[in-house]
Amino acid sequence: MKTPPNTPRLKGLRFPREIIAYAVWAHHRFSLSKADVEDLLAERGVTVSRETVRKWVNRFGQHFAGCIKRDRPGASFCGWLTVSVTRASSSQTNRAAISNRSSRLRRMQITGRTGV
Repeated sequence: MKTPPNTPRLKGLRFPREIIAYAVWAHHRFSLSKADVEDLLAERGVTVSRETVRKWVNRFGQHFAGCIKRDRPGASFCGWLTVSVTRASSSQTNRAAISNRSSRLRRMQITGRTGV
């Protein structure tokens, strides 16, 4: 996450813009709970409550969520699609094999033959 080096405090808020931006970014980017963000900031020496994090997320969350979505790879990237198609086709093949086997077993039971 990149923020300008000389960012002033946001008007009416106690903490600098970098801290608020980091908290909201972490909440949206990693799907952390507000308690997790509170603990993450506490590890860095910033004492905030969950309610404060909730207010920040409600106030600035849409902007950060939009920035995160904008920075993700586009729909033209389909590396995951190859894996999905391969898995789907192999599972369809398995289903077809099971279906053929069960219909063959039913035919054998009707004709009185035993064995597979």
